[in-house]
Amino acid sequence: MNPFNASFLMSELIDEAEEAGIRISFRTDIAALYRLENELTGKALSPLFHPGKFDLVSDRVFWIHGTNEEGRTVHVQASKLDDTGRNNLEELLQAQLARCFHSDPPLTNGSPMRALQGLCAYHGDTWVDRDLRKNGLGPLLTKIGLLATFIRWQPDYVYAWFENPIMYGGFGVRSWYTNFARVGQHWHKWILPQEFFSWMSHEDMINLIELETPRSGLKHLPR
Repeated sequence: MNPFNASFLMSELIDEAEEAGIRISFRTDIAALYRLENELTGKALSPLFHPGKFDLVSDRVFWIHGTNEEGRTVHVQASKLDDTGRNNLEELLQAQLARCFHSDPPLTNGSPMRALQGLCAYHGDTWVDRDLRKNGLGPLLTKIGLLATFIRWQPDYVYAWFENPIMYGGFGVRSWYTNFARVGQHWHKWILPQEFFSWMSHEDMINLIELETPRSGLKHLPR
């Protein structure tokens, strides 16, 4: 990874958020996120970030806090890092999610999670204030979280889940994710089998940084 390009790209994203009136801060105190989300209307902490269910240490978890000019919380998201060891991501998640949800057997074969192994970072727990969603700022904030996840850990993979209405509106692609597959399994009260699992490999992220870093002289030619 070219650290200059990654830093420059992050600076561009943060500047864009600040121009929209959003102050972005980087936090590692997961207990503070837990307390904050208890105060947000219509927002519950993702079980994968619940301090009562998982050991979340500061070098393997962070969250992003967005506030408006009055200091009111308008955005949160979080990421955490796991090492699958000799197992793959599907095996790890089956064990982790079983702590939180009842599930039906998988409906499909060949989950892409089976090919993901090593350092895997979950990017999720995203909440955006309704007014910001109306202004189309959700993808910008998600990009900040995705890029921060990669810069902090440079994992083998970053992954997320997207609900169908969000996916069909193009949110995943507009948030820089490029690989998508149906979940294929029902985790009751959380994920439907028709919804989407998304991931970015280490190479995907390096390519993304190089392609998205603003460069002078690159302009669209007439078509």
